[in-house]
Amino acid sequence: MILEAATASAWVETACCEWRTLLLDHANCEKKAASTALALLFAYPDDRSLTTPLSLHTRETVATDTPASRATSLMETNGVAPTVGLTGPSR
Repeated sequence: MILEAATASAWVETACCEWRTLLLDHANCEKKAASTALALLFAYPDDRSLTTPLSLHTRETVATDTPASRATSLMETNGVAPTVGLTGPSR
């Protein structure tokens, strides 16, 4: 994927220094996406044009070998705790 704008070097430097926070934030965002999809599935159960893609998204998010599961695995491997109540980028 080619980005339309260059990534700021300060962001890259911060991301490299704060990779644990970045990884935790990514995992939390993946979980929030699945949670939102589930909430919408229950809110609009009769809308097949909505429930079918949301159901697929939810299954992909929580399945093995997905961005969420890889982030969780990397967290476990590197001793990054799934901190509850984290205040940071995605909050």
